Amino acid sequence: MPSEKSIKPSAKDRPVFAFTVKQGAYALPLDSMEGVTPASQVVPVPGNRSRVFVGIAYLQGQLVSIIDVAPLDNKGSSSDAKDIVMFRWNKEYYGILAHETIGVIAKPHVKRSSTPKTGLWQQECVYRKRSIALVDVQKLITEHVCA
Repeated sequence: MPSEKSIKPSAKDRPVFAFTVKQGAYALPLDSMEGVTPASQVVPVPGNRSRVFVGIAYLQGQLVSIIDVAPLDNKGSSSDAKDIVMFRWNKEYYGILAHETIGVIAKPHVKRSSTPKTGLWQQECVYRKRSIALVDVQKLITEHVCA
């Protein structure tokens, strides 16, 4: 079992919004959230070679870049997702395909894993005995969507 050390609470520890993608659980900082909407028609972008940026959709009056994080954990595709978890980063709107929403975790018990699966999930929290990977939004966008 990988060793973990607790991260001391700080001003950076903040509520998160948790959701599932395939069998995995993930969370985004609550202050970046824009809402959850039913999955709708995603339009592929010609020439796109990213394995996580699947296209764009018009949601809640915004053009949203749609992301599938399942390939990052070798879980195939989330084409059967029922929701899109919308968030904002750097004045742009993004959405992650999600299978189920878990909800807000007001006081996540954040730990740093010594053996992260990818650089995107270097922290995790535990909620109702379930490990939830905290998404590094900046790294997700800059290294996998806009790369």
